[in-house]
Amino acid sequence: QDVNQTITILEGSTVLGLEDTLVNNLILYPNPAQDILNLGNLTDFDDPIFSVFDMTGKRVMNARLASDFVDVSNLAQGNYILRVFDNSTIKTQRFIKK
Repeated sequence: QDVNQTITILEGSTVLGLEDTLVNNLILYPNPAQDILNLGNLTDFDDPIFSVFDMTGKRVMNARLASDFVDVSNLAQGNYILRVFDNSTIKTQRFIKK
């Protein structure tokens, strides 16, 4: 069976593929969120970084996670994916910005 794959590299952007599996053990609340999105179940991380992706896969936020919440007040209303990661762990969860 022949398998053809296409890899697209966008310089200066990070795209999250829609086929990426979401790991649902990251707790986000309230969801939907208006200004502040609280995060739970962060004990697996050492100096984590977070990224927020819109539904097109475009990264719209990226920073070191200094606390157990993310300020989402500047995001437009819609659906997003939050990814929290460090050198050994990645957790991902969907949330809604209202």
